[in-house]
Amino acid sequence: MQRSERRRIQFAFGLLGAVFLALVGRVIYLQVWRASPNLAYVQRQSGLYEALPSPRGTIIDRAGRLLAYDRPVLEVRAEWSFDISEGGSRAAPKNLAQDLAGELLFALDPNRPDQTSEDRRKLRKKLEMRITSGRADPLRARNGQQTVRRKTIDFLVSRSVESARAIVRLREIDRQRQRLHLHFIRRYERTHPYPELTLGVVGFVGEIDLGDGRSGRISRQMEAFVGLRAGESGSLRIKRDARGNRYWTGEYRPADAATVLQCTLDLDLQKVATDELAKAVRAVQDKYGSPPQWGAMCLAKVETGEVLALASYSSKAGPKLASFAPTQNLFPPGSVVKPLVASIALERGVLDWQGDRFDCTPNAGGHSWYVPNSRRKITDEHLCGILSPREIIAQSSNIGATQIGLLLGREGLTEYLEHYCFGEVTGTGLLGEKRGVRTRDILTMPERKFWVYSAPSLSIGYEYNITPVQLLRAYVALASGRKQELALARRIQVDGRVYECLPAQKTGQAFLEETTRTLICDALAAVVSDDPNVTGRAIARELSSLGFGYGTVGGKTGTSEFEERRKGVDGDVRIVDVRTSSFVGFAPATSPQFVAVCTLQKDQALAFWGGRYAGPAAARLLTQAMAWSDAEQTVPSQEEEVSSWDSGNVGGGGQTSIGATSGR
Repeated sequence: MQRSERRRIQFAFGLLGAVFLALVGRVIYLQVWRASPNLAYVQRQSGLYEALPSPRGTIIDRAGRLLAYDRPVLEVRAEWSFDISEGGSRAAPKNLAQDLAGELLFALDPNRPDQTSEDRRKLRKKLEMRITSGRADPLRARNGQQTVRRKTIDFLVSRSVESARAIVRLREIDRQRQRLHLHFIRRYERTHPYPELTLGVVGFVGEIDLGDGRSGRISRQMEAFVGLRAGESGSLRIKRDARGNRYWTGEYRPADAATVLQCTLDLDLQKVATDELAKAVRAVQDKYGSPPQWGAMCLAKVETGEVLALASYSSKAGPKLASFAPTQNLFPPGSVVKPLVASIALERGVLDWQGDRFDCTPNAGGHSWYVPNSRRKITDEHLCGILSPREIIAQSSNIGATQIGLLLGREGLTEYLEHYCFGEVTGTGLLGEKRGVRTRDILTMPERKFWVYSAPSLSIGYEYNITPVQLLRAYVALASGRKQELALARRIQVDGRVYECLPAQKTGQAFLEETTRTLICDALAAVVSDDPNVTGRAIARELSSLGFGYGTVGGKTGTSEFEERRKGVDGDVRIVDVRTSSFVGFAPATSPQFVAVCTLQKDQALAFWGGRYAGPAAARLLTQAMAWSDAEQTVPSQEEEVSSWDSGNVGGGGQTSIGATSGR
């Protein structure tokens, strides 16, 4: 054999050996080194885990009606591929984008002709823009003799699809179009059936911009309660056959069940409170030519402290931009606290309800009276003479209330603020609730400062700012005779078990005797009468027009004012006179079961009396509360309630089988 032939044979065998070693190395690399990644890739190609998100908790009212729940929907996203010739436009061909948009839009809503609906035309235009401006992944490929660029666009088809017919048609399009793949993503859409009534107190869940392209979710009001957070998501194992068709393997892990929170609100009374507050706002608008800056309406049960209604009004545009007035807006209470001061004076034994008489005759000119040993003036709106404690409350005499407050002294006024919990948040649990501001150095302040300034001011509702719900809590405590926190949550169902949320009834510290409460309630009933000297005459006339007589509603009117420095748009600072009109009422007058608070605040409003603007609206709400109480079904026992909770879940279409009573 010649030498050249031998070399050719050696080269051939060497080449075959190199190929063999390369193949062996490749096999080892794929089967050993890349075994795990390849297996994961095959599993991803042949199947996938579809996430089953867990819904947030459901909120229902005391009658079981839905106030907030997660509605299951499908978010549909698309991946669409098309070829672009070398040097051609990178954008999707306009005719192809229009055809695809029309086909998808018809599948989403086949019942409305495209050319007859302006809304549908806008929706189609938006979908076309999504297609042409979607995220693109260009890839080079050979198509015969021509180099083409294949572009894949990822775009949103619809964020919320609920129609079974639409889903079927979209899946048909997915199968028919080779270069279109639709992704159906399970998710939940938070739904509030009555946003105009419950937005302020139930709240909302929404997106917030965190910067750097990131976003997060925020919750407000009752929606922020910890028990409503979604639990762990589940999963569903889906596989693909050789033709790419999907089938379920049976591997399934359910998502955590949603919690159900039953709150104390009653939807019927919430609507009444919202409507009555709107009427009060319109009355102010008609009188002064502009609405108040804000208003609040609150209603609670005396026995348990359950909040039945919370309504809020703000002159600011957009309810989400405005503060929730019942818990976040502060005001000096004014005359509405006079019965509270008198109750502590009675309880401490410094006031004789039957025997004491107070000289409220002005001695400083006009309607004014000098605080003893000073030149500070206390002024009444009308002339008063010798008054009993009952008449001081009924006629709302500042001079008489100041004299009662001076009888209490440092310890008594400190006890008054502590028993009625002014300057402390209530038990509603709503985010952003303000504590208020109150004088806390009563026991240590100088003598003159206390006796001349603080004691008179505290007696007539100044030197401290409170929220409407704090005033509501104070009168619930007055009517019950003990500290009673307000509550918004009745019970919660977690994993099939029901837990009571209400504080134990009648376990708060008792600080008022029955006799004291009876005397104060009698004086408050006298406020709402046709006596020409009392401050609730307009309320009594309103009740009389509705067919209710004396003794139906009792309460206390109040009008407070303060000056505020504000900077105008021109930069100039001006002094603004701010007045607050308030009424706190209870019903029935002889044995209170319900307490209502109405508060309105307006700038530059003379004669902004609580009995004229806030009082009638609160009184009408109380009459509706009494009718609601009479019509309310018999409350089942705790065992029956728990059984009804365990027997069903919240249903669709605004219905529910969970709750203590059925809808009225």
